[in-house]
Amino acid sequence: MSIRSDRRQADRMQLPAPYTAVEVRPVEADAAEFEGHLYDLSQTGLRLEIDEDLPIGTMVRLRMVLPGRQPVSVRARGEVVRCHDDELSGPIRLGIHFERFETHTDRRRLMSYLRQNGCRINQAA
Repeated sequence: MSIRSDRRQADRMQLPAPYTAVEVRPVEADAAEFEGHLYDLSQTGLRLEIDEDLPIGTMVRLRMVLPGRQPVSVRARGEVVRCHDDELSGPIRLGIHFERFETHTDRRRLMSYLRQNGCRINQAA
């Protein structure tokens, strides 16, 4: 796992995609749930890969299990803000901005996980 700083509001932590599970469900009623993998994570959002295309602007529920000696489960809601479909078929990478966490504990778990893995936490973000 590595840390990247760029023009974004918060450091991004690279994750081992095949080992970092995420469940994605559009907020709309009766929407299907998709399983995928995280590629990177920050306090403001994440990049993931799933087999289904979700349009920019789609609101989603997320449940992710972050790797480590003791895996960390985090639940959040967010908005699809980027879509990277480099190939005609196959998985699609999406950028999702966190709108809120399901509980205060979920937010604390994520911030603690990021700190423990070397990310600087921006209190303003």
